[in-house]
Amino acid sequence: MITVAQDVEGIRKAALELFDESLREKDIGRMIENAVHAEDLNLLERVVPKPSVARGYREWVIYLIWLKGKIDTGVKFDLFADEAEGLTTLMSARHEFESEHPCCFKCGARQYSKVSFRCRSCGVEFKR
Repeated sequence: MITVAQDVEGIRKAALELFDESLREKDIGRMIENAVHAEDLNLLERVVPKPSVARGYREWVIYLIWLKGKIDTGVKFDLFADEAEGLTTLMSARHEFESEHPCCFKCGARQYSKVSFRCRSCGVEFKR
């Protein structure tokens, strides 16, 4: 049996998936709405993101994000080793995500890819 809080690779995967889902939230919501209106359950199944890790990983990452937010606002905690390791993994995944999805230099919107030609939000063209 795997202990979620000690599975660094699973935590990293869950964090990257959650970050990606948050980036694509509006698009996914729109696709879900279209599938519901079309009453197309097959399309709905294809649109809804399928996590590659068990729900416990996602819940642990959500807890770590909450914990990081509290720490960033100055709340003091005595952390357990798995929380400290989880926060380190979370930050590493965050840096990986930000590297793969840079922000637009003009409007600050995070891009779907680091090889985007145009901003998905403001439309400014990126020079290569």
